Amino acid sequence: EEKLSILRVLLDIARSDNDIDLNEAAYFTQICITLGFDPDNVDSILRTVNGRSVAASLFCLGQMSPDKKVATTVMVNEMVKADGVVEQEEVNVATAVLAAMFA
Repeated sequence: EEKLSILRVLLDIARSDNDIDLNEAAYFTQICITLGFDPDNVDSILRTVNGRSVAASLFCLGQMSPDKKVATTVMVNEMVKADGVVEQEEVNVATAVLAAMFA
């Protein structure tokens, strides 16, 4: 559940500017692999993640251990920078995610 929650918020950050760049997609796939998912199943993972509630994901992230929160913070920051352009929409979503996670 934590892994899907992390992927949900990363996907929300990537698409917050209405464009998922190739570098953002590559980073998302890299995180899927890091979290133990099969890279050949990214389409299936996307369907699962899209069906997941944002509120449930944020709640789940808030319940994680401090170490996992730190690791997730790094992933969130990297997703914001993944396409090489830091958009205000991405910063806004990332800030909201981190605020909810550390509330």
